Amino acid sequence: MRARWHIGHYTFEHIAKAKQLLNEAIASNPRVVSAFAQLGICHVMTGLYGWNQADRGEEISNAMQAARTGVQLDASDATALSILDFTNLFAWKFDNGISHLKRAIQLNPNSATAVGFLCVGEALCGNYQASCPAFDQAIQLSPNDPLIGWWYAGKGIGAFIAGENQDVLDVTAECIHEVPDLPTAYRQRAAYFAVLDRMDEAHEALSLLLGLLPDATITKATRAVPIKSPEAHERWLNALRKAGMPE
Repeated sequence: MRARWHIGHYTFEHIAKAKQLLNEAIASNPRVVSAFAQLGICHVMTGLYGWNQADRGEEISNAMQAARTGVQLDASDATALSILDFTNLFAWKFDNGISHLKRAIQLNPNSATAVGFLCVGEALCGNYQASCPAFDQAIQLSPNDPLIGWWYAGKGIGAFIAGENQDVLDVTAECIHEVPDLPTAYRQRAAYFAVLDRMDEAHEALSLLLGLLPDATITKATRAVPIKSPEAHERWLNALRKAGMPE
C-alpha cells in the first residue's frame, strides 16, 4: 500500500498524503483492516508533532477509534492490535499498552510492528533493558520497515531515561542516518547534549529540530512524549529547557 511509503517519511506532507490514501481505501472497502490500523498511526503522528495546529487529544482519540475499528474487524490481526496498543501508550495508558502488545506478539511472533512497538512501550515505562532486545528483534524482522523511526525513537528515549548517555548518542545518530526527517531524534539529541553541558551541540540539535518543527515548545513536549515516571518526565523537560526550547 502506497500509504505505508508515505508514513515512513515522517513529515506533515507525507502523513497528510497517507491519510488521504487510507481514507480513500476505507471508502472503497470499509473492511480493510490494515487501512484502519495505519490511519491510527497517522493520527498519532499528527498529534505527537502538532502539525497544522492539530489538537493532540482529538488526534489521539481519532487514532484510538481507527485502530479499534481495525481490531473489531479482525481481533486476530497482530498488526492492528499492536497499533491499537501503541495508541494506548500515547493516551498515557501504559499497562494496557504493554500487556496487549505482548498478546499481539503471541498472536504473531514475527510481527515486526508488534515487537518494535513493544520496544517503545518498555522504553517509555523505564524498562530499557527489556526494550533493547525488542528493538534488535524488530530490526532483524524488518530492517527497512516504514515504522523503523518509531523503534529508534523508543530506544533513544529509553536510553535517556536510563541515563545511558552514550546509547542516546549512538541510537539517535543511527536514526538520523536511517530517517533524517524524524524530529524526535533531534529532540533527544538536544536533551542529551544539554544534560552533559555540551551546549553548542545542544543548541545545534535544537536548531535542527526547530527547522522541522518550528512551533516546538515545552508545553507541547509535556504531553507529546508519554514517559511513565514523573521524575524521568520532569528530567526530560528540564533538559529540553536547558537546551533552549521555548516554553
